[in-house]
Amino acid sequence: MEKEVVKFENVTKIYYPKKKNQSPTLALDGVSFSVQKGEFILLVGKSGAGKTTALKLILGQERPTQGKVFFQGIEISSLPKSKMSFLRRKIGTVFQDYKLLEQKTAIENLIFVLEALGWEEKLIQRDANEVLEIVGLEEKSHCFPAELSAGEKQKLAIARALISRPELILADEPTGNLDFYNTLEIINLLKKINKMGTTIILATHDREIVKRIKNRKIVLEKGKIIEDEKNVFNNKENPKMGI
Repeated sequence: MEKEVVKFENVTKIYYPKKKNQSPTLALDGVSFSVQKGEFILLVGKSGAGKTTALKLILGQERPTQGKVFFQGIEISSLPKSKMSFLRRKIGTVFQDYKLLEQKTAIENLIFVLEALGWEEKLIQRDANEVLEIVGLEEKSHCFPAELSAGEKQKLAIARALISRPELILADEPTGNLDFYNTLEIINLLKKINKMGTTIILATHDREIVKRIKNRKIVLEKGKIIEDEKNVFNNKENPKMGI
């Protein structure tokens, strides 16, 4: 039986403005879906469709206005902040703008993560080298981010997300700054990691990614799910993807 990694139950997220003369923003509107262990999900939609908000809710960076969000059966939306850091250790994140430590080399970026997690020193160097090899950066281990190409920077960002052996990787527009060739490389790398057993949720509006990855797609438009072939809450019609 498949194990549920992420579950949204009728989740609504409203952002209320600080200024009284501004209207609230409805980011998600009654969203329900689940992601099983080992799945590779595309979260698809235009900018402002609610993709990043959904990822922030999984990370516990935002809390739903209504509804519930679960990670491995734990209701994230009710967890105290003191327990959120433990949960986030099980989730790797990849962003469009890399978020690398510019003053550290490629391998030092990975070592820093493992040291922060309190791993044994004898395992840190071994695991850092192994992950660099997985993403194809073993020959760039002592290069600083400024010495890497855009594609290599994103590979390092993926390595950093993978280094703690997470159950889930959230990738938010990871190819937004990349050309076609590097986009394909990043897609193939994420597929490789998924085949190793890591669940992946990839948020994108990139038509090329949507076309090339034949996995399940959850399509958001104005905060609502308009397509999900595995979602019982989905309309039986097949509306065009909002991208």
